[in-house]
Amino acid sequence: MTEPVRVFTPAGANALVPALEAIFRRIDPKIAREREIEDLLDDLESYWGREMRNAPSGDAEAHARLADERASIRMSIDTDLREILDNGVEVKDVRLGLVDFHARIGGDLAYLCWQRGESQVAHWHSLEGGFAARKALDPKARAEP
Repeated sequence: MTEPVRVFTPAGANALVPALEAIFRRIDPKIAREREIEDLLDDLESYWGREMRNAPSGDAEAHARLADERASIRMSIDTDLREILDNGVEVKDVRLGLVDFHARIGGDLAYLCWQRGESQVAHWHSLEGGFAARKALDPKARAEP
């Protein structure tokens, strides 16, 4: 059985924008560190290949330590994303800060679309449409209480 979706008004979605901005700011350094770790792990694995387990203890320990740190960062990012999801918001791209809110547009279920850096939710698209198909939200709908 699926859970019912939360349906937002533009005002309701806009009320979450400051919290979303804060969460994405919290995630940014974690993503940057995760990328650094990935590069370091790739370097070690490129050099040692399948023989990582036979690498000198310093490299093997560094690899294990980096892998543990990566796992910890991923769990922390997942916790941050869970905070967004628990509000009924769908994360479409964590690096871009792109999210969708279920809404009714012209009586049909659709998405209000917001990307980090935008001052408010000002776009929407069909459930199938995606970011490329987003359209400007009627200004009267944005001002709705």
